[in-house]
Amino acid sequence: MIKNNYNSMSMASETLVQALLDVLKGAYPQTLMIKELAQKAEISPNTAGKYVDVLVARGFVTIRPY
Repeated sequence: MIKNNYNSMSMASETLVQALLDVLKGAYPQTLMIKELAQKAEISPNTAGKYVDVLVARGFVTIRPY
């Protein structure tokens, strides 16, 4: 069984999480959609969504429905 464990990620994953946080901090107070975040971070929207879930689980960001 595959288990999502957001507390034990690879160094590359942690680097990506930090990069997304940096993009979000740079955009603040503007909110970004996943697609916009992905474009700014130069990653796929699916990857951005995965790591936004990590940031939500860690309490760094919240998701607002539009």
